[in-house]
Amino acid sequence: MEKTLGKKLCELRKSAELTQEAVAETLGVSPQAVSKWENDFSCPDIMMLPKIAQLYGIRIDDLFSDDAVPTAQPGFVPPVKKADVPPEKLYLNVYVLSKAGDDVKVHIPFVLVRELVETGKNISGLFGADLSGVDLESVYHLIQNGAVGELVTVNTQNGDTVRVVVEA
Repeated sequence: MEKTLGKKLCELRKSAELTQEAVAETLGVSPQAVSKWENDFSCPDIMMLPKIAQLYGIRIDDLFSDDAVPTAQPGFVPPVKKADVPPEKLYLNVYVLSKAGDDVKVHIPFVLVRELVETGKNISGLFGADLSGVDLESVYHLIQNGAVGELVTVNTQNGDTVRVVVEA
């Protein structure tokens, strides 16, 4: 059975443990608008779709796909592909999309990730967002074993979205 856009929006909101009021505030719409979307009485404006996708850490395409929508929770690691390059040539990229509209992009060479793990340091407060849901040691081991791509997406309680991506 095909899942409607409204049902997907409701499922995403509940998976992110957000209220309709919180979603409405983040997106700059009324709670009634969010309710109408989730109950398939209306659809979000097309210009709202990138904001909705960003809020839930998904691609716009995922809103319209019949496939299950990936819901990432802190510590969730989806299947990733293997790298064709040695870990020393990889970068751990952290993208923080804050509720306030600020974007932070940090590119960390693998050798620095290794140093942070080996010295027991964490990256929780380094980028102006709560990254406590990102287990750096697990990410390090994934990179060491050749994982590339998006490893973790964390939707924080304060409305920030943090994406951890490994790229060459």
